[in-house]
Amino acid sequence: MGLWGVLWEILKAVGPHAAPHVARAVAGRKTDHAADRRAQGVAEKMAQKMAEGFSTIEERLAAAEEKAAAAERNSTDAADRASAAEEKLALAQAQFADQWTAVRKWMLALLVWNALITAALIYIIVIVARR
Repeated sequence: MGLWGVLWEILKAVGPHAAPHVARAVAGRKTDHAADRRAQGVAEKMAQKMAEGFSTIEERLAAAEEKAAAAERNSTDAADRASAAEEKLALAQAQFADQWTAVRKWMLALLVWNALITAALIYIIVIVARR
């Protein structure tokens, strides 16, 4: 019989019992390979979606940084305008104080003038009335 004959007899005896196991292993290997391919495809899609998400987040962050910089510039401009307005207000207050001082002097001068004219008229009326 020889070596090949003995091996053939062993294969014929074990073959029917081992065939379902071998078939399951081969099918399992196919399914494992298909599952690995599906998992790899899903992983690639997830990586692509994550990259898209990160790029969206980066774009939003850049837009927010631009808005913050614009707001900072606007607040600096507003502070400059406010300080200029305060300076104008202080100047206007000083001018108003100077004008008020001048008006007070004029009012006092007019009051004195009215008193002198009134006294002169009273004096003239009293003298004319006595004669």
